[in-house]
Amino acid sequence: MSAQRHNRKSKESLLEMIKANFQDIPAPPSDKIIRHDCGECNELRDDLSKYGRLEVPPQVVTYHFADLPLLSPQARRYYLPSFLLHAIETENLGIIESLIFHLYTEDFDDVAGQRYCLTFTMEERSAICAFLDYVSSVYNDNWSKDDEYLTQASKTWCGRKPRWGKRGTF
Repeated sequence: MSAQRHNRKSKESLLEMIKANFQDIPAPPSDKIIRHDCGECNELRDDLSKYGRLEVPPQVVTYHFADLPLLSPQARRYYLPSFLLHAIETENLGIIESLIFHLYTEDFDDVAGQRYCLTFTMEERSAICAFLDYVSSVYNDNWSKDDEYLTQASKTWCGRKPRWGKRGTF
């Protein structure tokens, strides 16, 4: 199988995996979509609140591609699939880079980092890991295996398991 044909198959498989693995996520109430009240966040809330987790139009994702940190943790989990899907479908390196930076965290070992990662199911984490693996293999000219952000994002979502205390607490 040629590399191009293999990448197409991998791309289609990844798109299906993201759609399948991000199921049954409750939509955040509109007053819980953003982290605080400001013009930029309110615009983001107004633009996203009209859509389901897999229905955000490409132009909205493209416009807000760097705004994931402005969302509440629940809203980030809910809307992340649209951003992942759009990045893969369009091969937009700006969106891909923004997602890698968003998924990167130096603070995975602190309580806030643990809590954020734990908002995702193992299936969702698997889809995020598959996205990062896909980016690493398909866009290897853009990101080397030594790229700090891609490497750390992969460690966070693929390599390390969150630590639980008693009964799933910290």
